[in-house]
Amino acid sequence: GEVFARNCAGCHGPKGQGDGPAAGALLPRPRDLHTAFFSDRALSEVFWNGVKGSAMHGWHDLSTSDLRALAVFAQSLADTKEPEAELTKAELEQARSLFTKNCAACHGAEGGGAGYAAGAIAPAPTAFQLIRPTRKHAEQVLDLGSPGTAMTPWKDRLSATERRLLAAYVQTLFRPE
Repeated sequence: GEVFARNCAGCHGPKGQGDGPAAGALLPRPRDLHTAFFSDRALSEVFWNGVKGSAMHGWHDLSTSDLRALAVFAQSLADTKEPEAELTKAELEQARSLFTKNCAACHGAEGGGAGYAAGAIAPAPTAFQLIRPTRKHAEQVLDLGSPGTAMTPWKDRLSATERRLLAAYVQTLFRPE
């Protein structure tokens, strides 16, 4: 927590909720770290490269032990008590079809974040294979979009049932290494 407090809390807030003193001036806003579980690879990429199109810069000046401490802390904030989405075979097929039709262009066919439109987008679309959002957060982003990113609201284009299916489906794409 000390490394986080010193280096990250100014934007992400003291508890990682995206509400630090600088957050109000940033677009996109700093991520609430409670809203997703980040794989080691996802965190390594962010720590090394930052997030293009956002205020998140790389942290090359931190020691390996400090970076590992940040990763452990960030992972500890995720709501891992949430049960994995349980979709029936029919729901899974419907969700996969919705994802292919509406999401794959940016997020990629398998949710890896590298759809054909992704190269033109900064910040890059979420790579669901490396980042597993909570269902609540995924539903919120589908409803309202994500200001400062290419993710627009879908509440007028998809029904509440379709958005709930997609929120559950993206969780099934998580494939941490």
